[in-house]
Amino acid sequence: MEEAPAPSPGWGRPTSRNRPPDAATGTLDPGFIPPPRYPGRFEGHTGKRNDNLTTSGDPTGVITSLLVTPDNNYLMVGGSFLHFGYDHETDSNHKHSGLIALDPVTGGLTAWQPEQRSNSSRPIFRHDRLPR
Repeated sequence: MEEAPAPSPGWGRPTSRNRPPDAATGTLDPGFIPPPRYPGRFEGHTGKRNDNLTTSGDPTGVITSLLVTPDNNYLMVGGSFLHFGYDHETDSNHKHSGLIALDPVTGGLTAWQPEQRSNSSRPIFRHDRLPR
C-alpha cells in the first residue's frame, strides 16, 4: 500500500497571491499562517469527491473564494478542497469540505466551523456579502 502524501501548507509557499494582505497597509502579514491542506478534492461542476487522486491537477483542490464576514470575526474560505485544516481521518464524512472559517488575523481554524450534513458537501465557487 502506498504511503499517503504529506499535507501541503495552507496556500502553499507564502506569496502575495496566496496570503491576504493587511487591510490597513496592504502589506503581507507574516503572522497569518493558514492550516495545512491534505490530499482530496472535488472534481467537476457537480462536486464529485475524489480522495483517490490519480488525475492531474492540484491534489488538494483550489481556493476559489475568500470573504471576511461583516463583523470581521471570520475569513470564509471556499473552494474545491476536501481536507483543509482537517485530514481524512478527522473529517471522513466531509462535513468541512469546500468551506471553512479562519481567523482573519492569525489564519488559524476558528472554534466555530460551518458544518454540512454528512457526505453532502459541495465545492464553493463564490461568496457574496449581503448588504446590511
